[in-house]
Amino acid sequence: MSNPEIVTSLSHTFRRDEFLECQSSYHSICYLSHSITLSLTGTITNYSDLSPKRSKEIVQDSSKLLTFMDTAGHERFLKTTAFGLTGNSPDYAMLVVAADAGIGRVGKEHLGLALALKLPVFVVITKCDKVPESTVQKTCRILMRIFRSAGGNRTAFVASSMEDVSRVVHRRDQFGTSSIPIFPISNVTGTRLNLLRSCLNLLPVRNEYDKLKKLPAEFRVSSSFEVEDVGTIVAGTVCSGSIQRDDRLLLGPDSMTGRFEFVRVRSIHNKRVPVDCVSSGQSATMAISSYDENTPIKRRMLRKGVVLVNPKLKPVAAREIDVDLLILYHPSGIAVNYQIFVHAQTVCQQVQIVSMPVSF
Repeated sequence: MSNPEIVTSLSHTFRRDEFLECQSSYHSICYLSHSITLSLTGTITNYSDLSPKRSKEIVQDSSKLLTFMDTAGHERFLKTTAFGLTGNSPDYAMLVVAADAGIGRVGKEHLGLALALKLPVFVVITKCDKVPESTVQKTCRILMRIFRSAGGNRTAFVASSMEDVSRVVHRRDQFGTSSIPIFPISNVTGTRLNLLRSCLNLLPVRNEYDKLKKLPAEFRVSSSFEVEDVGTIVAGTVCSGSIQRDDRLLLGPDSMTGRFEFVRVRSIHNKRVPVDCVSSGQSATMAISSYDENTPIKRRMLRKGVVLVNPKLKPVAAREIDVDLLILYHPSGIAVNYQIFVHAQTVCQQVQIVSMPVSF
């Protein structure tokens, strides 16, 4: 089953009409985000029964918000996967493997991306009800062998009890890096779903957002669009600091000149709800406008990857950068004038190698 269906099973009562809407969204934009909320005891609160709850009741009953980002498990959408893993600063990577198909080449590539980015990884094997137990065990052994061969003293194991889950989660420095749990589950029979749900409830927040809040504001723009009677809207994630309505920020860099221009934050929405302030770790959409009412914001200032920053940071754009290349696999040679795509946070930019000491 696909990742949205795992969320369906975790939350018990994801309505059919909502799921079809999510499927439609997934196929049209190749990127799906869905959230569940958990109580102190690990109970799903936003889809806990058939009667829909009001937002106020969900907030009162919840102690944790989990957001799943489905980054598409297809080769043609590899850029979408790279963007999801780098641009949204996830705390963990959950690799989903179908028991009746096993882990293929694309799955190994996605796993390699997560490991290269030093993201803690855990594995969920779905559709265990469709195959014999021996097939599930074979898939687990293959995964264990892959993690051992990846180096770095990684050990994968099958989480079969609450003791296994509790032991690995509380070793925060080892979870997903040197000790990697595997959850064979069935979304039909509910096998081991309670272990996966408990693991998600116990996982700590990895990114230190409290420290980041004290830094000057930086907002990574992942998309932009125009709304009638509102103006320019930018969507993205707050990397550091906090942003309030009517803040004066720098937007850039301009793709032609590399300059940054002052803009004003007119309104902010978080999870489609109007708010006065957002801080590090939160995603948001913001209506912005130029300080000169008669001068609209240039379209070339609104590319994916531009930033909104506090003027104290004094940002400077660069056209050349020095990088260290680690070649995992490439079908052809890499030399001067070779063009590649660079994924850095929300930036997806084609670059050209202008000089290098050695050709590969």
